[in-house]
Amino acid sequence: MRWAEYAELARRLADARNQEAARSTQVQQRTAAGRAGVEKLKRRLSIQADHLLGLSQQLREPHPAFGGVARTGLSDPDEALRLAWEAVDKADVEARRAEERGMRPTLFPTMSPTGRNVLVYSVATLCTWLVSCGLFVLSPDSGASVGTLLWSMCGLPAIAYFAAYILISVLGQPRTQTMGEADRSARLGGLICFGGSFLAWILLLAVTSLV
Repeated sequence: MRWAEYAELARRLADARNQEAARSTQVQQRTAAGRAGVEKLKRRLSIQADHLLGLSQQLREPHPAFGGVARTGLSDPDEALRLAWEAVDKADVEARRAEERGMRPTLFPTMSPTGRNVLVYSVATLCTWLVSCGLFVLSPDSGASVGTLLWSMCGLPAIAYFAAYILISVLGQPRTQTMGEADRSARLGGLICFGGSFLAWILLLAVTSLV
């Protein structure tokens, strides 16, 4: 073997060793970066799990189930880690949407609390006023008996008030709101139910007296 051939083979061997060393270094760096990314993802998942558990308690929903591994068929760890981060980000977005929905009540979610309460109390008062009209029409004396007056002035307004109060408590309050913080407009509701029934009854008597 000539010296030139030996030198060329030695150079090729050195290049191959350098390339292998560089490839090995890249693999080690990539592996270390992947492990660091996985550890960061685990910490993010742990924080997200605590947040979802707290959110489920606020929304009064069943606790979410964690665990389990879904096989995606990916052979590239970097791509799998990227998809995992995308899934985590999407879960955060959905959690924020659920939290926003939890801040709105089921009943008339776009209305203000006071406007919603006024509407509910007013509808309940209207329903009881219609019942009062029925009692007045069906009265054996064809007029306003004492029992009809008592029911129209006290009993039915009380029923309307408590029915509206319960409806607001169940469907008119955000699920993330505690019972002590709920806005039910109790005084305003009492004024609407009892005052509205009284005015409606006076109006009914005035109309019937003119007939």
